Amino acid sequence: MERRRGVRLILGLAVWLAVIVPAVAHPHVLVDARVTVRLDAESRVVALRQAWTLDEGFSAFAKQGLDTNGDGRFSREELAPLAEVNVTSLAEFRWFTHGNQDGRRLTFQRPTDYHLEHDDATGRLTLHFTLALQAPAPTKGPGVLLRVFDPEYFVAISLVEDPAAVGREGGAAACRLAVKRPAALDPVAAMELARVPASVRNLPANLSQLTADLANDITVTCP
Repeated sequence: MERRRGVRLILGLAVWLAVIVPAVAHPHVLVDARVTVRLDAESRVVALRQAWTLDEGFSAFAKQGLDTNGDGRFSREELAPLAEVNVTSLAEFRWFTHGNQDGRRLTFQRPTDYHLEHDDATGRLTLHFTLALQAPAPTKGPGVLLRVFDPEYFVAISLVEDPAAVGREGGAAACRLAVKRPAALDPVAAMELARVPASVRNLPANLSQLTADLANDITVTCP
């Protein structure tokens, strides 16, 4: 029983990066995201708080066997091992979060404050986690560019259609967030991506160039 449960846990978000998902085209998983940028007293970017809501199909697949008490609901405690698998497995891909400050690539610490939440009405799972920067990033001058996306487009991450999808905590009142959502994918490019099987994680160079434009960009500037 314990071995079977362990196998089911591995079929969590780690499956994003494997060949188990029964999908036929890129992307294989859809995510609705919210991002909160945290600034310190000096208006430097110190962390990102993110919430990723998974699509219905993948949520149903990932939570199989996790209702351990059989009450038909999924508590935070029951989902805790799966949340651990999520953040551990996505480390190789930098949690699909990238940063740049005046030409310098930013690096992040391992996620903290992470947990999975289940919406009983929709059946969807939401992964909450905080990514702290290894060092605070100054926002003066060109500011800090934060990008949330999967360059290989295995996972399609979209900011929710809500003015509050991207928020800020801390920093000076004059700090500003400029949000740039990706343009719609060209139909021809979408068709090419659809031909890429689930077994291929690394896209060909020509398609990687296309998906590089699918990032959710957040530029943080403070006077």
